[in-house]
Amino acid sequence: MANLRVSADSLIAEATEAVKAELLSQLAPITKKISEAVAELEQALSGAKKSKRKGRPKKAVASTAVPKRRRKKRTPRGALKSAVKDALTESKTALGLAGIRNAVLKTSTFKGRDPKTIYTQIAQAVKKIPGVKKSAAKKYTLKAAAAAKAPVKKRASKKAKKKG
Repeated sequence: MANLRVSADSLIAEATEAVKAELLSQLAPITKKISEAVAELEQALSGAKKSKRKGRPKKAVASTAVPKRRRKKRTPRGALKSAVKDALTESKTALGLAGIRNAVLKTSTFKGRDPKTIYTQIAQAVKKIPGVKKSAAKKYTLKAAAAAKAPVKKRASKKAKKKG
């Protein structure tokens, strides 16, 4: 019976070792994942690892530097009003805003400007020019008395006001 007991004990020991080895082989990848997750959490809490920057990525800098176009200087005060008056006096018929815009863009002062912005500026300026009459067809004309008058007065500059 002693032999039987020894062989049963050895059989149980072998079975236990086999089960242990199988469990350890199954637990090894899980243990590895857990340890990696713990390491990431520790880095995040300590602030060692920076998170990715959110939002739009930065633009790449071009290797060849192209010089920027210089911006035109501002037009003198009252230049738009006088250009609109000139366009209306030179035209034989009433002009719409697009016609006035085209005539203004042909002048040297406004050449190369954006037509959309000039259009809106003209639409605002036409309302303020004395002597401009708007017809029902949304065409603009200059009254005869206003056409005979001198061009729009220019205001005194700030420098002139300080000197005087």
